[in-house]
Amino acid sequence: MRRSRSCPAAILFVFWLFAAPAADAGIAEAWQGAYWGESSAALVAHLGGGATVLSPPIDFGDSYADVVLRNVPVGGSPLIAYFQMDKTTHKLKRIQLERPRHGVTPAAFRGVLAALEGAYGAPDAMCGTGAGPASGYQAAAERVWWPNSAARLNFA
Repeated sequence: MRRSRSCPAAILFVFWLFAAPAADAGIAEAWQGAYWGESSAALVAHLGGGATVLSPPIDFGDSYADVVLRNVPVGGSPLIAYFQMDKTTHKLKRIQLERPRHGVTPAAFRGVLAALEGAYGAPDAMCGTGAGPASGYQAAAERVWWPNSAARLNFA
């Protein structure tokens, strides 16, 4: 595993995949009918009443999230899905799944990771930050799956 100080202090999973089948119903149903490159308004229309529109949006550097889904079940743990929009095109760029702060436990991490790897295979990239003064004594791990990296993905 590569070590990087750029990983945030919470466990998060960044998804660059969208319409692949998933073993956990929460993953498959969370973004049903949504597509890469669509607008926030179109996402809200697809996601219905489960979506929350954020004002102001959360800044992620090259993107922002103004649409989120709460309580997306993955591996027995509820996650928050942040739909990150490209700052230039204002179209869907990536989906980030995050475990709420006080729910981050080794058991939750293992369950979520097992569900994601079962659905999408091994991650294409990984990084981690060990517990220490620079990270506030919090460990972090990040896994990334890209859509073009595998025949394992079955895009609709």
